[in-house]
Amino acid sequence: MIANWQWLVLRTTPPRSWGWLWLLLAVSVSAVLLYGLWRLSTVETAT
Repeated sequence: MIANWQWLVLRTTPPRSWGWLWLLLAVSVSAVLLYGLWRLSTVETAT
């Protein structure tokens, strides 16, 4: 399902906006990683 969604986005997005797409992807991934690290740190300090 995710692969189909990515394929659809790549098919419907002009090449000039791929920079924004990759930027959004990088920001979302880094946000998830930072949130995960923050959750781990809070769990470790709480226990």
